[in-house]
Amino acid sequence: MNAIAPGRTRTGITAGVHRDPVLLAAIERRIPLGRFAEPWEQAEAIWFLASPAAGYITGTTLVVDGGLDADLGILPLPGQSF
Repeated sequence: MNAIAPGRTRTGITAGVHRDPVLLAAIERRIPLGRFAEPWEQAEAIWFLASPAAGYITGTTLVVDGGLDADLGILPLPGQSF
């Protein structure tokens, strides 16, 4: 069994963040790729893990978060900077 660990993704659930430019900018500054993922990008990771290309991969979690985890996963609160 494999899994993905998605990072911030542009969905209906995150729509409120996208309506707040200050909050959106604060979050995107901490994501090394500088943006939220699109849903299709998460789907591509799932497709890969379910495909023959991942035939010898098992028992793993693929982190699909634009590098946030590699950057210690620290997100600032609004008004806070690091």
